[in-house]
Amino acid sequence: MRRGIAATALVASIALAATACGGGSGKADGPVTITWWDTSNATNEAPAYQALAKEG
Repeated sequence: MRRGIAATALVASIALAATACGGGSGKADGPVTITWWDTSNATNEAPAYQALAKEG
């Protein structure tokens, strides 16, 4: 019985997540701001991440 309830809850969660991702054209109407949270060593790796962001 518990396995059936867990399976139903899992399927419902997946269905809800899938429908939340739908819709829209995927293109922004204007400028887009992306916030990058980096937990690495800022002294050594930040310049590399900044260079990658400028390329993109």
